[in-house]
Amino acid sequence: MLVAAGEFDEALREIGRLRGKPFDDGRADSRTATILMNRDHDYKSAYELLTEVLNRRTRGANGARRLRALAAARGRQYEDARRDSEYLRSRPGGEDTYQRIEAEIKLAQRDYPGAEAARQKIKAKTVQDRLLQARILEAQGLDNNTPLDQREALLNEVAVLRAANKAVDEYDFD
Repeated sequence: MLVAAGEFDEALREIGRLRGKPFDDGRADSRTATILMNRDHDYKSAYELLTEVLNRRTRGANGARRLRALAAARGRQYEDARRDSEYLRSRPGGEDTYQRIEAEIKLAQRDYPGAEAARQKIKAKTVQDRLLQARILEAQGLDNNTPLDQREALLNEVAVLRAANKAVDEYDFD
């Protein structure tokens, strides 16, 4: 909730407490990676941190791999994102995660219809999927190739989606 509220300093303090717990198993580093992605848009550093988590072979590996795939997709490392998403696809419930990552890749490539088509294939939609929808609509609404008469409606829909889901971190699903 602190990350979603943009209270990154307080979130980092809480992460520091989590890091000291014996049950951490990579969660502190995963949360730090979400801050790198949210606050700094530093997808490369987040990817590297999450790779370190995975190399430690922690119990939370699927969550870290999902975050790493998102960092890779947003950082335009599509091959890395797809490698992780294919792995996750083979896990129980992994098809939805795969589709989320595909939507992120398509969004990064400015393929808005493809991103929305992948998002629509998600069977068990979450609040984060509504935030993904908002990101797709926003990117399309801000794109110079979108006709001017469509932009305002797209951005209004974004505002409604974000207002309804403002207490949630978009990286926190599964």
